[in-house]
Amino acid sequence: MKHKTGRFKFWFYLVYRLLLILALAASLLSGSLLNAGIAIFTLIITFLPPIIERKWKVSYPSEFEIGVMVFIFLSLILGSIGKFYDILPWWDLFMHTLSGVIIGLVGFSLVYLLNRSSWKKIKLSRAFVAMFAFCFALSLGALWEIFEFGMDSLFGWNMQRSGLQDTMTDLIVDTFGAAFTSLTGYIYLKGNINIFERIERSFIRRNTEILRKEEEGGRKIIGQPDPDTDPIDQNGHPSMELSRIPSQP
Repeated sequence: MKHKTGRFKFWFYLVYRLLLILALAASLLSGSLLNAGIAIFTLIITFLPPIIERKWKVSYPSEFEIGVMVFIFLSLILGSIGKFYDILPWWDLFMHTLSGVIIGLVGFSLVYLLNRSSWKKIKLSRAFVAMFAFCFALSLGALWEIFEFGMDSLFGWNMQRSGLQDTMTDLIVDTFGAAFTSLTGYIYLKGNINIFERIERSFIRRNTEILRKEEEGGRKIIGQPDPDTDPIDQNGHPSMELSRIPSQP
């Protein structure tokens, strides 16, 4: 299974980068330096995941990585270079809603896995984890709107399009996307759905050694849930659990 996933990622990135090179060539031929810069920037992003994995020795699920790359392609390449933002009136709203979902998922995953693997006695409630994901996504959405305003003001671009109307509409759909992810995550933590279970198990499987070494004072991954030490997962889902063991000499 791992071999098949590796092959899929190889071909995915190969096709992805070829499309970016074609977009770069078309932008240069048409004299659009802005679009050429977007293509180069996106091409650089494709090399970041393996660099992050090697530097910090953290591996994350391929589905998550590919999903983020697809979102970047839809937003920057099709949206900006392909002018989907101009051709399709609903494209901007679609991308902002999707960004709220994806960024909310990133925020949820970060605090959820930190809550699972923390060697300190910190146990966050389900509501806090969901609220963090919501605020994380909404905060990044607001920062993006500030970025758009800055680029329009400094360089005379038209990223905000209709100004305040565009900004507020983007923030509203960002809110919907973030709310969807945080609510779904909250329901998952209550044990009513298992939508995040595959991502969690994949992350743990890929990073078992790192998580095992994160505390030398007596906690390790044991593979079976312990309701006494993990209050946010009482439904018996197989996941990363921590328990007391004798310290290693």
